[in-house]
Amino acid sequence: MGVPFVYHMEWLLDYVSAFRQFRTLNRFSWICYYILSVYAVVVVNTWFSNGQTNGRKTTSYILVSAFLVLWAFETSSFISFYRKLLEGAEKNYYALTGNNETDWNSFLTAHNHKAADFQAILTVPFFAIVSEKIWLGNQVLDNGISKCAIAAMQLRLPIVDIMMSRSSWSITEQQVRIAGGPFARKQILNDIKSNKPFLLLHLAGDPLDPDQKYLLQSSDLIGGFNYTFVYACYPARLRANDKMYADSAIAIAKNMAAGDTAIGDAGSWFVQHFDGLSTDQPFFGKGACPQIAQKDTDLISIPVAAKKDKQLYESSCWFLLGNENYRSPFAILDLLDSSGQVIGNVNMLTKECTDNKGLWFRGAVYLEVPLRCKNVRCHLVNEPGNTYKVMDELMLRPADALIISKDANGKVLANNHLLN
Repeated sequence: MGVPFVYHMEWLLDYVSAFRQFRTLNRFSWICYYILSVYAVVVVNTWFSNGQTNGRKTTSYILVSAFLVLWAFETSSFISFYRKLLEGAEKNYYALTGNNETDWNSFLTAHNHKAADFQAILTVPFFAIVSEKIWLGNQVLDNGISKCAIAAMQLRLPIVDIMMSRSSWSITEQQVRIAGGPFARKQILNDIKSNKPFLLLHLAGDPLDPDQKYLLQSSDLIGGFNYTFVYACYPARLRANDKMYADSAIAIAKNMAAGDTAIGDAGSWFVQHFDGLSTDQPFFGKGACPQIAQKDTDLISIPVAAKKDKQLYESSCWFLLGNENYRSPFAILDLLDSSGQVIGNVNMLTKECTDNKGLWFRGAVYLEVPLRCKNVRCHLVNEPGNTYKVMDELMLRPADALIISKDANGKVLANNHLLN
């Protein structure tokens, strides 16, 4: 029932929009299964009724019994499967509802807090398994979501992180910005009605990038519980810190001519504005790069000079995406030594963005650059094609550097985040 896709006719998706509703071959199987099941019941009922009226009652009862036995046999395999699955149900129940090791209410009480002191739970590393455009936090799925859900069930608190497929793009874009660092505009902080702190959970052993570590600057440590560091993260303090960073960058930009500047001596950095390319939809400045037709492109090789071994850098780029599909591009960043050999690589995925503006999405990734790395090659992947419409503002910078850009119209970027 996977026709037409078992014959590699995925191109039909671009012309028959109804196919997009099914997404996988299983969706087609469901249709077949439900139609055949309902139809079989109708047919058996018709045979049984005809047998009753035509004097073949014994035969009709035998027929119905045969089908009931067949369906019972089919069901027995599912029953057996779920009985095995439920063998650990009692243990899971106590893990969810609380015991000596997982009782969140008792933990808060012991630290002079209660659930009512908080408005929601915020987990870092941040996860947003939500819409086809944004999907981040795969590295914390197994551990992070379960710990977050257990705390939420026991404390009766909602969760800021997202595990809700098919959420609104616009709402998702607002929520993920809370993990976007000091220069990402966090509209969610202006929309919430309460100034109660978030109960911030940092999973022990899971590293945080600088943008998520920034949340800890607005937080007070409560303690450790169930392999988790627990904080009170204050929205008012976070808003104040955001404003301080943004005001500082804007003050510097006011005294700048149009161009780029780096604050501090953190090492080599690179900015490509694409101002020499023509498009009617630039994100910043007077130009941007229209969609490159090839599926794979070696976009640029950026010279780099780390100041210490494994120096942390951030690479970022803005992409204008379409609203007609789920697609988005990504880049493979190859670390090259002096002989041009690849000594490491990392993916920069647009779908993991934590800053955005409309359908402009900021793809970004933090990477460690060793001393023997001399170039970072950006390999753009545009497969299966039509993954974006325009590309703008490619940046590679040391993580502890502040790079400010100002265009002729007075727009300001701080570390490739739009401030105004």
